Amino acid sequence: MPAPARKKPPAKRAPQQQRALERIDAIFAATEAVLAEGGYEGLTMVGIAAQAGITHTSIYHYFSSVEDILSALTTRLMGDFDQQVENTLASAETSGALVEALLDSLALGFSIYRDNPVARGLWAATRYLPALRRIDVEDSVRNSQLFSERFIALAPQVDRDAIAATTLMTASLAVPAYEAALLLEGSRQDLAMENFLAMIGAHYRALLQL
Repeated sequence: MPAPARKKPPAKRAPQQQRALERIDAIFAATEAVLAEGGYEGLTMVGIAAQAGITHTSIYHYFSSVEDILSALTTRLMGDFDQQVENTLASAETSGALVEALLDSLALGFSIYRDNPVARGLWAATRYLPALRRIDVEDSVRNSQLFSERFIALAPQVDRDAIAATTLMTASLAVPAYEAALLLEGSRQDLAMENFLAMIGAHYRALLQL
């Protein structure tokens, strides 16, 4: 009787592939450092490569332009935030709780935006780079659809067109509201956001007849 075949051990990641992933992480970290220090205007492929400790020619093995790097970095950062939003959304079991979940997500977004210069640098770049603008728009549409569908599931009587339009406008206006709040000093920033969230919450409660 032949001996049973041994299971092959799980394949290890090829060293070359591992080095490539580490190099990409280094490029992302370098991009974040340059964004935090000088904003979008200070970004160049040469500067990012120098910050990452690689030659300006080898960086092109991974990305063809600053726009490509920023697109990949934006997708990664948005993915992390979107996961938190989805977790918050999933925990809401009533339409009223979903309104609070939406407001919590907006507040979390403001906290990240205010405390993270990289997030502000990426938002600034969306004004100039079509690829980033497209990612931002697609993300806003995706999040608005998630909330809209959940509102309809929890409150079937709601006007579907109205809730779809409201969630899209909420997602689209979030960062401009953050920008406006940051024009103020100190505690007035928090006050501005509290007022913004109160207006948003009141509109949703009226729409849902809560």
